[in-house]
Amino acid sequence: MILFLRRSRNLIGMVGERERIEGNDFHGRKDRFKRTAIIMIGCKSVTAVTVLLALNIDGANQVQSNILKSGAKNWNSWREKNTNVRPDFRGADLRGADLDSADLREAFLDSADFREASLHGANLEGARLAKADLGKANLKSANLEKADLWGANLQGANLQEVNFWRADIWETDLDSAELGGAVLEGAHLSEADLRKAHLRGANLQGADLRDAILQGADLAEADVRGANLEGANLRGADLRDATLQGANLAEADFSGVNLRGTDLSKVTSLYMAKLDTNILSEIKTQWPEKLATILDKKGDWAIDTTLLEQIKQPDWHGW
Repeated sequence: MILFLRRSRNLIGMVGERERIEGNDFHGRKDRFKRTAIIMIGCKSVTAVTVLLALNIDGANQVQSNILKSGAKNWNSWREKNTNVRPDFRGADLRGADLDSADLREAFLDSADFREASLHGANLEGARLAKADLGKANLKSANLEKADLWGANLQGANLQEVNFWRADIWETDLDSAELGGAVLEGAHLSEADLRKAHLRGANLQGADLRDAILQGADLAEADVRGANLEGANLRGADLRDATLQGANLAEADFSGVNLRGTDLSKVTSLYMAKLDTNILSEIKTQWPEKLATILDKKGDWAIDTTLLEQIKQPDWHGW
């Protein structure tokens, strides 16, 4: 603040200098020398203002960081008084910080380091967390609705009961993350790494899981209705009693998947899916049309009647 006042005083002094020059005729050389002097002072003024603004921005961010690190109570109080300010913590070091219940809505948190930080119940709605490191962080019951988590590291994080509604989580590392009871409805999880993730009872309705890695994931009792798992890797995953109504499982790899108690009668498609022999035999017997569904010209799933007849043949053993 003192620096800001000093620089402001210098600017005021520059204005006074300009007035003095304009009133001086320089002994008959008024016009030429006056113009030169005013231009020089103008340049100094612009430079000073630019530097001053830069210092002010950096100072504001540092102030925000200091308040946030002092605790969620102080931070939330500051946000209530500064509703027009969008917090900017891009690249900030917040490792191990206690930010339970912190109000970080719409905040810029790209590439921020939150490793082992506690964000239990924090509000991160609409926040930008692209490439952020949240490894082993505790975000239980946090709100990440419509948040941008592209390429973020959430490996081993506690994400139980987190609201990820329509969040952007593509290419995100969720290896071994705890996602039990999480709401991932309508979330974009394409190419996400969910190996060994715990998704028991999670809501994945309408989620985009194309080409996602779900190898060894626990999806028991998960709601996967209307989700797109095209090309997903589910090798060794647990899908016992999962709800798959309307799910697109085309080209997904279900090798070694536990589907006990799971109803596949209402999935959109299993076309070209990799299935174990026992599962394949059951589908062939009960719902052969599910293996013969293809995308038509309109982009809708349809029955390939020729393929369906092939599947019904006793000597058909799959692709």
